[in-house]
Amino acid sequence: IRRQKAEGRRQKFFHFPLPLSPFRLCQGLTFVELLLAVTVFAILLTGLSSHLRGSVVAWRRVTSSTEALQRVRVTIDRITRDLANAVVFDPSKTWQPAPEFSSARLLCYTVQPVSSETGSLSQVAFVTYAVESTASGTALTRTVKTVQEAAAGQEGRKERLLDGVQAFTLQYGVWPQTGDRLEWKPIWEDLAKLPKLVRLTIALTA
Repeated sequence: IRRQKAEGRRQKFFHFPLPLSPFRLCQGLTFVELLLAVTVFAILLTGLSSHLRGSVVAWRRVTSSTEALQRVRVTIDRITRDLANAVVFDPSKTWQPAPEFSSARLLCYTVQPVSSETGSLSQVAFVTYAVESTASGTALTRTVKTVQEAAAGQEGRKERLLDGVQAFTLQYGVWPQTGDRLEWKPIWEDLAKLPKLVRLTIALTA
């Protein structure tokens, strides 16, 4: 009896549970659970792609508008610089084209800086601004001629400043002899003098 009790105590003392196999701890997913996980992931991915697509479209739209405004600003700066340096050149109009200050065209003589290699710092050029038709629509062009080229009727150097121009309108401010209100006229008629106030409007196609 004592031996049996001792053996029982030894069995109880030295009895340890066997560790579980790592293969028993790993449990797989059922087909329904896997299908549900794939469905949830697809829904999240669809919403994320739609949000990302909308952000890309908005970014492209803002970038396009910013670039268009930048081109308009550069064009206005170019016209402003030419008008600020405009001069009355040979008002008798005997040997070169006359300037024109109308509502849709601008032709004037302006002083432009040139390279120092020619020996002079500036020269008079005949500049023309007009809206012309192109293969892709309409564009505002700037044509520069020297005085000799203008007198000979040559083409000159044409530059496309702004594409998609729907309207290019010029108005000239005149102070009337009687009255204290400034008047805007579509044509400047006194070519012996230059207009002091010019209002420019540029409309772009949507």
